[in-house]
Order: sequence, then structure tokens, then C-alpha cells
Amino acid sequence: MRSILAGCAMLCAAALLGAGPAGAQESLGELLDRGAVKMTRAELVAALQNTVMSGDSLRRQGGAVRFEYSPDGTVTGVFRNDNGEFRHAGTWRVEDSGLFVRETTVTPGGDRRTERRFFYRLGDAYYAAEPTDERDAKVFKRLFEPRQ
Repeated sequence: MRSILAGCAMLCAAALLGAGPAGAQESLGELLDRGAVKMTRAELVAALQNTVMSGDSLRRQGGAVRFEYSPDGTVTGVFRNDNGEFRHAGTWRVEDSGLFVRETTVTPGGDRRTERRFFYRLGDAYYAAEPTDERDAKVFKRLFEPRQ
């Protein structure tokens, strides 16, 4: 009985450690080796229109993002970390190469931000990466949900 309880405790601990929107950190090379494909402009535009995208921050460890994308090219969202909540409002587009570009103004502060990403799809899962083809680039899982 003790061995069963110990096994259950180990499984529960492993599940808790792996929890979170991104799961284990992965490189672009590992993702491609598993069969992921870079999304085309048409695929990404279709996926983002009227969508809420959320996940871990690519650049700020411990941060989380949640952005709402409209078909007219506008975006609103929030970045949260230990320092607080930072609202974003601006525009988004996808270039012919499939490069995603989001330009926002952040409040408080009024800082202007430009983010560039390539997106990859593996089955029904989406991943964001810095705009590079280097295999050691970090990728972060993104959840795409319909806007309510």
C-alpha cells in the first residue's frame, strides 16, 4: 500500500511541476523534428481573426500575455508579471513571409512596442518563436481561443 501511495505522490508532483500554459521549454529544432510547420500568412491571419491568444512571455520569465485580435487589424491585451499589469493597444499584421508583427502602446507609461514572431503549428497546438530559423531558438506554446 505504501508503494502505491508513494507512486501516486510522485505522479502528482510530476504533474504539478509540468503544469502551465507552456509546459517544458523546447527549441525550434526540437519542435520541427516533431513535425511542426511554420504557418503561412493565410493560415495565421485566419487563425488570429476574432481570437484571444495567451501564453507565457517570450522575453520576460514569469510573465504571461493575453491579446485579443480583431479582423480590422486592431489588438488589445495585457502583459502580467511580478511588477504588475501592463495594458497594450495597437495594430497587428502578417507579412507575406508569414512574419507576425504587433505594434502597441503600453499603459501605464506610453511605451511603444513592436513584437515580431513566426508561428508554428503542430497538430492542433500553436507555438511562437523569435523571427529566426535558428534551431536553438526558444519556442513558447500559445493558446488560441475564439473571442466571446
